[in-house]
This record gives sequence, structure tokens and C-alpha cells, in this order.
Amino acid sequence: MAIPSRAKPTNASAPLLMAVYGTLRKGEANFRRLRLGRSVRFIGPCAIQGRLYDLGAYPGLVAGDGLVRGELIECRNPLVLRRLDVFEGFDPGDRAGSLFVRRLVRLAEPDADAWVYFYARPGPAGGYIASGDWVAYRTGRRRRRALRKPPRP
Repeated sequence: MAIPSRAKPTNASAPLLMAVYGTLRKGEANFRRLRLGRSVRFIGPCAIQGRLYDLGAYPGLVAGDGLVRGELIECRNPLVLRRLDVFEGFDPGDRAGSLFVRRLVRLAEPDADAWVYFYARPGPAGGYIASGDWVAYRTGRRRRRALRKPPRP
């Protein structure tokens, strides 16, 4: 599948590419909750340079030397971007007060530019996710919790 490259925010005809790495990935809770299947086109897997942290119900990406697994999507409508900004707690007019900030970055894989949400608060409190894959990590975390629960009488 051809991957549109160089998503330019000022060019209305350029594809609006986003790299998602957590609860907005295909099949995840917030992908369904926000009904993204109707608003985006799935392009394929991607890798984002950075470090991924467990912030509880969702992950946070910070700049760093690791690789984070995600999915590259194309937003079919620019209004989707505004909806995602609200969902991610990103206010372009108040970057310092935002929970996440959206940045246009060059992906590690594939060779394309895409918008990515980075955690904007100092020092993530959660644990580092060494695999860089939120879905695999969350699935493993759920299994570990189930194993710790005592059987019902």
C-alpha cells in the first residue's frame, strides 16, 4: 500500500497522517469510543522514536532513544484532528497547560511525517514500557492481574 509522505499542515491537499500508539490504535477502547473507523483510513504499522510510559489507563510517549510501536492512520476529515486534540487534552493556544502536545515528526518506520501526541507533563510517574508496544503490554498486564486474583469460592 502506498504511504503518503510529508504530511504538511499548511497544505490542505496533503494527507493528514497521524501515528497513534495507545488507546487510539485499531481495536482499542478509545478507537471504538470515538468511532474512528468511520473517520480514518488505516495505513499500516509504524514505529515512533521515543520512550513509552504506563500512565494508568493510557500510555504517554516522551522524546527518547527507544522505538514505540503504533499505527499510521490518515484522517479523512480535518475536524477529526480537532476532536482528537480535545480528547488528548491538547490546547494549541495553551501548550504549557496541555496534558499532551501534538507534534509533526519523522517516523522511524515508514519513511513519512505524521502528527504524534507527546506527553507534556514533567517526569512520567508511570513505569517505562520497554517493549514500546502498549497493546502487548496492556494485554500482559491484564493477564498478570487475572493470575493474582484468588479463585472465587
